[in-house]
Amino acid sequence: MDSDTYSILPFDINISPPSISSLSTDALSLIFETLILTNTSRNEGLPLSKLIRASQVCHDWREITLDSPLLWGRCISLNHPILLEEQRRKEILRRSGKAPLWIQGKMLMEKIANFFFAIIKEEWERVQVLDVILVDSSDMWNGAWAPILRPSPMLQIFKLANEFSPFTRYPAPFLTDHAPQIKIFRSSNISFNLHAPWISHIQELTLRGSFSLPDVLAALRNMRKIRHLQINFTNVGSDVVECPSPVHLPDLEELMIGNCRHRIWAPVLATIASTQCRSFELASNCGAIEGQSTEPVLDIACQRLSEFLKYTIAGFPTSTIQFDISCKPRRPSEISLVLYEDDFDKKNYRVHLADSRSRSTFLTIARLLLSHFASVKSLSNIRTMYLYIEDIPMDLQPALKAVISVFTSLTWLGATAATLSFIVESCDPRSLPNLHTLMIEYDKDARWNDQWIEKNLMVFLRHRRELDLPISLLDIWGHPQLTKSNMDCLEEISGLKVRYAQTSDGKVADYECGSGRPELLRLHTNKLAK
Repeated sequence: MDSDTYSILPFDINISPPSISSLSTDALSLIFETLILTNTSRNEGLPLSKLIRASQVCHDWREITLDSPLLWGRCISLNHPILLEEQRRKEILRRSGKAPLWIQGKMLMEKIANFFFAIIKEEWERVQVLDVILVDSSDMWNGAWAPILRPSPMLQIFKLANEFSPFTRYPAPFLTDHAPQIKIFRSSNISFNLHAPWISHIQELTLRGSFSLPDVLAALRNMRKIRHLQINFTNVGSDVVECPSPVHLPDLEELMIGNCRHRIWAPVLATIASTQCRSFELASNCGAIEGQSTEPVLDIACQRLSEFLKYTIAGFPTSTIQFDISCKPRRPSEISLVLYEDDFDKKNYRVHLADSRSRSTFLTIARLLLSHFASVKSLSNIRTMYLYIEDIPMDLQPALKAVISVFTSLTWLGATAATLSFIVESCDPRSLPNLHTLMIEYDKDARWNDQWIEKNLMVFLRHRRELDLPISLLDIWGHPQLTKSNMDCLEEISGLKVRYAQTSDGKVADYECGSGRPELLRLHTNKLAK
C-alpha cells in the first residue's frame, strides 16, 4: 500500500470540545434515565438523590427533569429522608404523572408505610417495580395489602423481603393471575396459582410456603423462561410422588433448594435432570424417616442427585472442589460438596446435607451419596481440592476412599491434620497420582505436636517419595501453629520446597529441603530466613 494513501489531519488545540449544552433534550433525558437506573432496595434512596441534584444544576436541566414523569416515577425511594415531609411526598408523586412507578426501599416509619399503602391502593395498576423490605413485625397493615390481588398490567418485578405472613387472610390469588409483564417474583408467605398464565414467562421465582410437590413438578414444565429458581417448602403432598418425564429449561442459570427433605429435592432434580445450570445449591436436613423402605428410598434420592451433577458438570467442567464430611460425636454430622471455577467463580455447585436428630439416617444417606459421587467420572478432571474429614465411622470409610481415588488429575490439595491422617491410615498411597502441592489447613480443634508431624506428615511424604510420586511443595505459610513448630525433620525429603511465614515479619519464605540449612526449618526459633 502506498505510504501517501492516508494523510494525517492536523489537530487544532484551540478547538473547544462540544458543550454539554449542545445536547438535545432527548439525549439529556436518556442520560438522566441512565443515571437513576436501578432496581434494588439496597441503594438507600440514591436514584432520587441523583435526580434532585441533576434538577438543580441549571434552569434547562430543571425544565427537562420536571417535564419527565418517567424519571420521577422511577424514584419512589421509601427510605430517602426527603420523603419524611408529607408535602414533598405528594410533590414527587405528582411529578410522576401517569408514568410507571418503581417503589423501592425499607418501610422504617409509620408515615412512610402510610405513603406506600396509599400508592398501591390508588396507583397499583401502574406499579412496575416493587422492591420493598418490611421491618415491622406488626400485623396492623394486613388489611392494606388487598390491592396486590388486583390485576397488574405493568408489574415486572415484585420483591418483598421480611414479610410477616400478612397475606393469609386473602383467599383470592395474587395478581388475580393477571400479570402479563412480570419477570421477577421473590417473596415468602404469598399464595399464588402455580398454573397462572404469568408462570410461563417468569424469569426469577421463589417458591416458599405450602405448595404441594405435585403442583410444583407440574409447574416446572411451564417455566420455559426461568433463569433463577429458589425452592424452599416442606409440603410433599404424598409419600410417593410420581416424577414426570424430565423437562428442559434452557435458560436456567441458578437453582437453589434449601431446607428440604430428600422427598422434595429428589423429584425436583429428576424433573429438571437435563438442565445445565451454572449455579446449584442444595441444603437438606436428614431427618428420621419412618417405614421399612428407608435405604431404597434414600438410594433413589442419591442416584437422582448424582445424575443431576453428572449432567451439569459435564456441560460446564469445573476445576476446583471443596469437600467436607464430619461425624464428630455430640455434634451435628454433615456432608458438604462445593464445586466451582477458579475464574471468578462463574459456576458454583453446592451440596450440603446435615444431620437433623437422626444420625442413622445421615450415615445411610452419606454412604449412599459417597458411593454415587465415586461414579461421577467428570470429577477426575478436578485439579484443586480442599478436603476436610473428621471422625469418619468405619462403615463410611470404604465409600470415602473410593471418592478420593476418583481425583486422578488432582495437583493441589488443601487438607487439615485429620484429613491427612485419614489419607495416611486408610487410603491407597497411590491415590492422587498427579498431586504435587500440599497445603496444610488450620484446624483449631487439632492438637499439633512433633508426634503428629512424624506419624502423619512425614509418613505421607516418605510414601510419596518411595512410590516416585513426590510432593514438590509443602505450604504451611498460613498455618499459625506449624509455622511455630520444629520442622527440621523435613530436611530428609530432598527437593521438597517448604513455604512458611517468617516469624519476624510474617512474610513468605521458601526453603528447599536437602540444601544443608535445616536450622531454617526450626520455625519456633527461626527469626529470619537468610
